[in-house]
Amino acid sequence: MFVLFTPLVQAAQMAIVIDDVGYRIKEDREILALPKAVSVAIIPVAPYATERAKDAYNQKRDILIHLPMEPKSKQPIEEGGYSYW
Repeated sequence: MFVLFTPLVQAAQMAIVIDDVGYRIKEDREILALPKAVSVAIIPVAPYATERAKDAYNQKRDILIHLPMEPKSKQPIEEGGYSYW
């Protein structure tokens, strides 16, 4: 006799991350007024990165660092892209 057992199924989960926080004060405030379940990604070189990171931390939000990696070819990622050389 062949019996097929299936594992219990869990509901799917989704994360919402707002990227490029730290460049515009007005928009950053609007983003930080969203529900706390919304995470933020902050680029360390953005003009208001430190302040927005502190604000998000104080709100107990999940914070991601938006840090583009250097390509091996030493070419910018895009026109005006990040480079450290």
